[in-house]
Amino acid sequence: MTGPLGTIYSLQEAADHLRITKQALARAAKRYGIGSIFGRHHRFTEDDLKAVLEAMKIRGEEANPIAVRA
Repeated sequence: MTGPLGTIYSLQEAADHLRITKQALARAAKRYGIGSIFGRHHRFTEDDLKAVLEAMKIRGEEANPIAVRA
């Protein structure tokens, strides 16, 4: 759906766009407070999708580096 806010995605459309499962997107949206819920329906803007990707990034200190033996 396109309007003055740009494209609005349903949960399934947003998950497909990000190439993740609906469940993973719903958990991330709830955890990070991203997107909108109307009744039982999640909706996401382009900015929301960018925010989900940013929130799910692995940071350097969070990464699990492989131990290298000398």
